[in-house]
Amino acid sequence: MSVESKSVQNLFSMYKNGEFIVNRRYQRKLVWLMEEKEKFINSLLHNYPIPMVLTSRFIDTEYNGYEILDGLQRLNAITSFIENEFSVGGKYFDLASTAQTLELLKSGSVQQKNPTLSIEECSNILNYPVPISVTQYKNSEFIDETFRRINTGGRKLSNHDIRQAGALGEFPMLVSELASFVRRDKSRTNLVNLSNIKSISISNKKMNYGININDVFWVKHGIINHENIRCSRDEELVAYITSYVLDKDNSSTSSVYLDKVYDSNSSAAASLTTKINAYGQEELTNRIKHVFEQIEKILSLDGNSPFNKLCYKGKALNSSMTFQIVFLSFYDLIVNENMEVSNYKKIHDSLRNCYDTLFSKTLEGQNKWSNKDRQTLINALSGLLVKNMRKSGEEKFPHGKKVESLEGILNESSVEQTYYDFKAGLVQTSPPKNYINQETFSKVVKTLTAMINTYDQECSVIIGVAESKDGAENHKAAYGNNYIQYSNFYIVGIGDEAIKSHKSIDAYLNKIILMIKNEPISDEMKRQLVDKIKPFNYHGKEVLILNAERTKKPESYGTSLYIREGSSLSPVEIGTPEFYSLLDKFK
Repeated sequence: MSVESKSVQNLFSMYKNGEFIVNRRYQRKLVWLMEEKEKFINSLLHNYPIPMVLTSRFIDTEYNGYEILDGLQRLNAITSFIENEFSVGGKYFDLASTAQTLELLKSGSVQQKNPTLSIEECSNILNYPVPISVTQYKNSEFIDETFRRINTGGRKLSNHDIRQAGALGEFPMLVSELASFVRRDKSRTNLVNLSNIKSISISNKKMNYGININDVFWVKHGIINHENIRCSRDEELVAYITSYVLDKDNSSTSSVYLDKVYDSNSSAAASLTTKINAYGQEELTNRIKHVFEQIEKILSLDGNSPFNKLCYKGKALNSSMTFQIVFLSFYDLIVNENMEVSNYKKIHDSLRNCYDTLFSKTLEGQNKWSNKDRQTLINALSGLLVKNMRKSGEEKFPHGKKVESLEGILNESSVEQTYYDFKAGLVQTSPPKNYINQETFSKVVKTLTAMINTYDQECSVIIGVAESKDGAENHKAAYGNNYIQYSNFYIVGIGDEAIKSHKSIDAYLNKIILMIKNEPISDEMKRQLVDKIKPFNYHGKEVLILNAERTKKPESYGTSLYIREGSSLSPVEIGTPEFYSLLDKFK
């Protein structure tokens, strides 16, 4: 391990060079409030001592990034202050104080806000020597244990933050994935550049980055409040739900039980791992996601009546307990009993005041409840819900059905831009036409061939989402219907152009499938595109996603090969170094 000091200016240069990495297996989110950021920068300004930043670097690898073990919040405060995201004492960092930030200002990458600190004050911050340690390691187990020790040594963390610190095993990873699905802050890989972590972090008061905390399901529905999201109580709730799904009879509602299942050396953790493997992790994940989406659909029927207003007559007490009961009742009926909702409006109404009528005698005033209590309440609610459900037409719950959310995909694309492309539509809007533009569609398919030649993970083109307001306004002018803004995206949907060009969405989709079969690509690629085509309904807007993964050999479009560089397609000539480099990816 080496220890040195690096100036704030040096750290900012490393940040802009992409050298700082956040590993989301153990560093999941930004949690500092604006006041905490301001106080920290004030310490730099007045030369107060600050804690050491701890990082790690993997030995024997070409990749030389620094994984942040301790100091994520501090580094984010430094970099976001320099980029003018917040002020200290009402004054912003002067971007003209360094050549690097001045270049960012000139390029339009960062906007100067006023008033500014003096050049001398900015210099004091830039020259502040930040203590930083670098530990080299050969395997992830060492770094997981290092992180666990750092974060269980007396710092003020929530119980679940401590459980998660360096937690290994199938169950903690499953809970993390499901909790991320609900929050909509999923990333394609665990290793995320520090500059991108804001895009998939939940924003707090006064912050404009990432995901607005008021839009997070738990907060929007009054199940978990702002502060408890910050303390990872949402993941704790998901852990209780998931452990019950896996082991109905032996799971517990206690904190002690969660401590055991997060300890990879315990028999409780080993038992859950065995059950996860028996289910198949992907199948289990999709079952839980499907049930969650059904509940979200039911709750969306009345936008003025979130979960805490629907299930309670008055103040929402023990709302996370009530949600457990509701979720597990639906899981039992949908998955275990192979049922589906027959009337969404009636089942929505059947949840009204369910806490007061079914749960209050057991839960009121209770911080603890037994697993027996939980099972009794689940049975009581299931008896009420089943009246508005029917046996599914499927022989059993559909296995392997991949469940995603459009919001989650859009948030992920902000970090993993290389895996995504967007089209507002396939029908020309200016001047308006009434047929799918062949050239536009062929470019979509060509783009997908270039993407899978370049990247070894699933790639997607999303149709019905504009990346600019101008594109959305063009769609509105052509069809007369409003769009929905989510973050920096504009959801226009394919419904308008589908009706205009083919009278129905089904006919529009059939046309696309026919067009895929006529594209100059391999049969394997054609099968993929047809099998993986996926429509989403987002608040009444139908969105279409075309997915593809790398095939057995480089995928040509016609007689040419392409790779993707940024947002552009580059042809690859046979016999060039680029050609042989491409071939190496398929060995």
